Amino acid sequence: MVAYQPPDPVLLMIGATFRLESLRAAALRLHPLVREDSAALARFGLAAEAAQSLASDAAELGRMAQDAVLRKHDTPLQMAELQELMARVRGWLAELRDVALVNLALDRPAVARVVSPEPEIRDGYARDLLRELEERVAAAKDLRPRLDDVGMDEKFLGRGRKLVQQLQTAIGKEDIGSANLQIKTRRFYMKKAQLYLLLKRTNRSAICAFRGNPDRRAQYHLDEIEPDPEMLR
Repeated sequence: MVAYQPPDPVLLMIGATFRLESLRAAALRLHPLVREDSAALARFGLAAEAAQSLASDAAELGRMAQDAVLRKHDTPLQMAELQELMARVRGWLAELRDVALVNLALDRPAVARVVSPEPEIRDGYARDLLRELEERVAAAKDLRPRLDDVGMDEKFLGRGRKLVQQLQTAIGKEDIGSANLQIKTRRFYMKKAQLYLLLKRTNRSAICAFRGNPDRRAQYHLDEIEPDPEMLR
């Protein structure tokens, strides 16, 4: 099975979003787990060479980061805090979804407005996440009268609106373009993005493979690149 490969502009944005050391730390931590669990993970499409790829990609990025220019441009200045900001966004979306699922369970149209599939790329591509957030903020505004007494109040809605503004500011109106990057910086961002996608695919495979083993599944959570939003408040 061939994993979906997003277009280059999306990859560049993903690579510019996540900090090198966070990606490398996650890859090196997961490497022995994936090697041990390769058979279980393969049932859900994770390639047999995934463990080796995690180690080799982390090593290659470490070598690339010896370049002072690349270290300086690990993330663009305005995107320096984007990794944590996106974690806060995911936390807000999850809170809205969970409250709606409990309290609006029989109202399918309402639930559909706050629950959506999670494409493999969305978590890492900030512009997709922004569109998702804008849609959910609009839904939360409309549903607020029905959920106000369970925490979906003006304070919660205001937090969502603030996250929209912060995310808009961090990513700007246009994605990073190849024409504005040195060749080595472009390669650096692309390699970081490829490692991110492998980490996410590994994580999603483990969620499926260890559904009945929560302790093992938890070991595959990507704390390094997707910190608990509660820890960031």
